[in-house]
Amino acid sequence: MSEPAIDATLSDHELLTVIAAAYDKHQWQSVVELTDAWLESRGTMPPGACHFRSAGLQGLGEYEAALAWGGLACKVTPLSTKPKEAERTMFVSTRVGMGMCFARLGQWDDALRFFRAALRVPTKDPYVAVAQAHLRLAITDSWKKAWREHEQRIGTDRSPVLPNIPEWDGKPTDGPVVVLHEQGIGDAVLFARWLPWIAERSGHPVIWAGPKFLHRWIAGIPGVGSVVPPEAALLEKVGEGATDVRLVLGSCVTRAMTAPYLHGTTRKTIPAPAAPPLEKPKRRGPMRIGVCWAGAASGHHDFERSIPTEDFALLWEGDLPVEWVSLQYATEPPEGAPFPAMPTGDVYATAEIVRSCDLVVTVDTSILHIAGSLGVPTLCLTPTTPDWRYPHWPDGDATPWYPSVSLIRRDNARATADQVRTARALVEMLLQSR
Repeated sequence: MSEPAIDATLSDHELLTVIAAAYDKHQWQSVVELTDAWLESRGTMPPGACHFRSAGLQGLGEYEAALAWGGLACKVTPLSTKPKEAERTMFVSTRVGMGMCFARLGQWDDALRFFRAALRVPTKDPYVAVAQAHLRLAITDSWKKAWREHEQRIGTDRSPVLPNIPEWDGKPTDGPVVVLHEQGIGDAVLFARWLPWIAERSGHPVIWAGPKFLHRWIAGIPGVGSVVPPEAALLEKVGEGATDVRLVLGSCVTRAMTAPYLHGTTRKTIPAPAAPPLEKPKRRGPMRIGVCWAGAASGHHDFERSIPTEDFALLWEGDLPVEWVSLQYATEPPEGAPFPAMPTGDVYATAEIVRSCDLVVTVDTSILHIAGSLGVPTLCLTPTTPDWRYPHWPDGDATPWYPSVSLIRRDNARATADQVRTARALVEMLLQSR
């Protein structure tokens, strides 16, 4: 890729917009090259550009260089006595970025110092507030505050406001609540645990509106009355004010990820996982282990959560008495792998394969949530960065979301092979105990 040229007529704000667009698309190399060009043409950069450069370097695995640029961004963004909103936003963003970098290097005490600094500053920026919410869930017990902050996502392009449609307030209703799907497959599976509660509180079986590939899975959850595509529940208004929509099913709506806020969920009150009633098939033979080594490339931090196949192959090398099963969607197995590609299918079909396994070894992706919801013993190879789905404190190698899941945490972002070797040792111990 050739280095992009910087248009000297563009303002700093316009240049930041270009870099932010590359950042949003996870084009880490472009982010670094754009900031290289900025430095070459202007000799210096504002803190926002330094912050983006640090993020780009992290995406490329250049963590030491990322620390230097992140540290510079933090140095030039102290809080004034009466900070404006833009100053607050930049302060929080730069501290979160530095915390992530220290975490990826395994320097957890330094990471916590920056994360705690980021949590002390309130901000109205919805994207930054949601990042704070996730961080609060990952490293503190202030979950009710975190879920409240998380509601600031509503009104952004990721969760637009639905004009003139009544939103559920957590109380009994005159008709079914329409639950709108949010984000990816894994979160749909995780947040399904609140569907029985929504049905009980509202007094009606819920209508779940989301993509077809989740329909069979969601339809089997207790409390679900029907599953429909979103366009069957929401009808866009025609004519003047066409951005408005109206509800054609049910009495009100709620977003799937609003459920814990309405429920008041804390670490101690997390509902049990919910799944369709899939029976484990009776079978004889060697231990059956399902494996998944990569998440969707579109994931913002997929560069860290996915594990190179040459490292993950350490799990099945040799002649272990195991039947290995691929749970890697739409991906050919690496050369020499002792299993064929996974048959493609919807989430329910994938769950049937997962349910047949005695153990699942996976990175943080939807397979983790499917296996955890089904109660299948699972080893999850987590990234170094803190995530609310497997909080770093105080859970150790457990996660409050799935009792059947054990976590193998990474000491630093480069230690993927060591992480897989740990999983391999645990598999060998299980085989010896059979």
